[in-house]
Amino acid sequence: MAITKTDFMRGMQCPKMLWLDKHMDNILRHLLGTFADAIRAASAEAKALVAIKLKLAQ
Repeated sequence: MAITKTDFMRGMQCPKMLWLDKHMDNILRHLLGTFADAIRAASAEAKALVAIKLKLAQ
């Protein structure tokens, strides 16, 4: 992980910003993966509910 002069200066102003700049891609990738998993789970539950509703309607 290379640090540019700009990164260094931002880190001097706010160490948390330097950390966030360097780790943002990993954080977003993790959050998007978690969100996609939640959507898949909700979709599976919705399909199961539709199947139950169709059985009850018969």
